[in-house]
Amino acid sequence: MTFKEHFGMTRNAFNKDELEPRDAYESADYKAIQSGLAYLQDAKGIGVITADSSIGKTYAVHCFIASLNTNRFTPAYIHLTTVSVQEFYKSLSEAVEAEAKRKGKTELVGAIKNRITQQCLSLRKPYIIFIDEAQYLRQDVLKDIVLLTNFRYDSRNYFILVLCGTPELSAKINKPINAPLKERVVCHYNCVGLTDSEIHDYVVHKLLLSHAPGDLVETSAMNALIGHFDGVGKPRVIDQIMTSALILATQMESRTITTDIMQAAIENLIPE
Repeated sequence: MTFKEHFGMTRNAFNKDELEPRDAYESADYKAIQSGLAYLQDAKGIGVITADSSIGKTYAVHCFIASLNTNRFTPAYIHLTTVSVQEFYKSLSEAVEAEAKRKGKTELVGAIKNRITQQCLSLRKPYIIFIDEAQYLRQDVLKDIVLLTNFRYDSRNYFILVLCGTPELSAKINKPINAPLKERVVCHYNCVGLTDSEIHDYVVHKLLLSHAPGDLVETSAMNALIGHFDGVGKPRVIDQIMTSALILATQMESRTITTDIMQAAIENLIPE
């Protein structure tokens, strides 16, 4: 028997693959990211979103992309898995569907600029380019980003750029050598994680989405979960713990998640 059958759940809301963007728990971090990105649509320029791993910045960004008015903007998303300059421009050209006859840096940059210009001036649906794991960007790429934002001889912003990464990204941008890039940043938010009360509300929200029993998590078990994070709740880790706790409770034929079950689920965590 699966834990969904055991608890009469219609889905596992602790699995993001079973959720829609409208199901997102709107924490303070989530609201700040949505607000900042909405502001960026009007202000243009560069936005920076940073957070430690498992905090939920990427999920919040994807929710924003899903809600984007595609009659006004065209989203493009890059998840960095490599740090070479050539691969970066190759990924960017693919993201904006730029066609270059050759694959050298000069040709790729020219094709990217032409595509961005066309999208802004001819189609009137400028790109919002999201670069995830941007802390891996090399210094020469960070320098080139400034050049990418300079089009023709006017001061118009032809696209919006959102850099997402760990706090290491902020440290890089704050270096004196990157002052020209920092000057172009109009929105910067660093996620702080879920507070104790938000951890509680996050779990309750997910259980409601799953149509689980309201008393499924005992109070002492909830306190054990909250205490584990020491005031900095990480949504992805909470999802892992809760899924493990649901499995353990089913195996033990328990109708609730007790403190012992929650502690066992926490101990089952794979270290980050």
